[in-house]
Amino acid sequence: MKITPEFKLPESFISEYIGRQPEWGPIGYVTYKRTYARPLDSILEYQQKYAEKAGLTQSEEFWLTVVRVVDGTYSIQKNHCKNLNLPWSDSKAVRSACEMYRRIWNFKFLPPGRGLWMMGTQYIYDRGSAALQNCAFVSTENIDKDFAEPFCFLMDMSMLGVGVGGDARGAGKVKLQQPRITDGVFGDTHMVPDTREGWVALVRRILNSYTGAATRPGFISYQMIRPEGSPITGFGGMASGPAPLQRLVTNLQLLLNNYIGKYVDSTLITDIFNMIGVCVVSGNVRRGAEIILGSPGDT
Repeated sequence: MKITPEFKLPESFISEYIGRQPEWGPIGYVTYKRTYARPLDSILEYQQKYAEKAGLTQSEEFWLTVVRVVDGTYSIQKNHCKNLNLPWSDSKAVRSACEMYRRIWNFKFLPPGRGLWMMGTQYIYDRGSAALQNCAFVSTENIDKDFAEPFCFLMDMSMLGVGVGGDARGAGKVKLQQPRITDGVFGDTHMVPDTREGWVALVRRILNSYTGAATRPGFISYQMIRPEGSPITGFGGMASGPAPLQRLVTNLQLLLNNYIGKYVDSTLITDIFNMIGVCVVSGNVRRGAEIILGSPGDT
């Protein structure tokens, strides 16, 4: 169900904080500006107007980030109440939202890093809450049914900044085979779209080609992927260009070729996870966090 930004803090309240800074610690402000202050062209139009009034030209200051976070949080709550015909009081919400703003401002509590970066953006309103999550977990236990799925889930969530845990329960369940390669000149050319989903789809196809569930393309075209340094308007940050994905595909094929005719083991599972992680962290605002849980006796 699509969410719309229906809640806004009163301008009279926001005006008390415009131009001010909270009581930062020794490296707090630097960390905030490096990682959590969004470019002004990636926030909502009414928030951009606040920035213009304050003379901001490039990225948010903390007072504006908190506006985005609080408005986004209460918009989700208001939409929830509206869609389910639950009671909602504008006056009560304003009082509560102002209190939330004050407590964040005074560092009584903070949203997670995901929340500081993504809450209240158009991306969340359009695509849902996945990019707000801190952590996720996926098991490889059923890779004999869908070999690529846990690795693609990892990549999809990691590209949204979510830390992902996994396990090695799929070890010994799948024997890899020589991929069937389609002709890239007269037949199949895999065009990679300039989307997160497009990157994941290519990795899914490469992985599944080693189980016979897909063919490996004879030619892969990366020409649709925006060049390095281009702005990513939805999630935010700058594009890494196609090079990290190209390296990932090459390294995956080199790794999997060594397992043709062999069963997947815990080392292969972990190596695939890590190769995907290396690809993902090439984006300048994304962070990769992974943990693989295995048997204590697995050397």
